Amino acid sequence: HAPVVATALRGIVYPTVIAVSLGYGPDSLSSFPRGFGCLTPRGEGIRSLGCVWDSALFAARAPANHVLVRVLLGGAVDESVDSLSDEEALETATADVARLFAPGTRPVTREVVRWARAIPQYAVGHPSVVARVGEGIAQLPGVSIAGNALHGVAFAKAATEGWRRGEAAAA
Repeated sequence: HAPVVATALRGIVYPTVIAVSLGYGPDSLSSFPRGFGCLTPRGEGIRSLGCVWDSALFAARAPANHVLVRVLLGGAVDESVDSLSDEEALETATADVARLFAPGTRPVTREVVRWARAIPQYAVGHPSVVARVGEGIAQLPGVSIAGNALHGVAFAKAATEGWRRGEAAAA
């Protein structure tokens, strides 16, 4: 049964996402709208999937009067990001932020983090994959599985399912 589960799980596609963190100083603060971030519609000539204002979401993520922007590149709509060097990813993200928000200055801090196999894609037929995994796991005593590959990409969904599986295992 384990090979059935493994085969089903291997069929789930996980494109790469590159997270580029850009920190802007006080001179750029007014360029960024209040909020938590934005999504970028395809067709706008901007490569980024979107931006998240980490400094607005998480306390102490940036110094006072600074903005920490996490720019996401790649995913299912741009699988070619694997070919970008770190410097190319930084330049792409910086150019996209400049076009979207015109901060007027270059970022004071920059970092690139690559997430290979980042976000599972729920293709047509995904419920049957979940069913095959569930049936196979049911035949393996003491084994349970949870995570964003099966029941929800968002952290809250994956964590909730993990909690349920943990409670079931403890019972």
